[in-house]
Amino acid sequence: MSTSNARINHEESGRVYNVSTENEISNVELAKLIIKLIRPGEPIRISWIKDRIYNDKQYCTTCSNTSALGWKVAIDWQAGLSATSNFVHSKTS
Repeated sequence: MSTSNARINHEESGRVYNVSTENEISNVELAKLIIKLIRPGEPIRISWIKDRIYNDKQYCTTCSNTSALGWKVAIDWQAGLSATSNFVHSKTS
């Protein structure tokens, strides 16, 4: 079931419907994966900067409301990240 279909047919007014998975990954690991996709074979160089005072250590979300509507992940997140990278590359090349 698509997220829009689930929300249109079953949404309760005033509730939050996050679309996410149970996969947890750090920002650094995500950055490394993106760099590998957009610059394969090149060394990964990440510059560290001081955290902002108001920066959270972790952003907690839950997809329980969306899951309760019957929504399920349709594509593995790494496959989706790769497809997104390919799409962006095809539009910017």
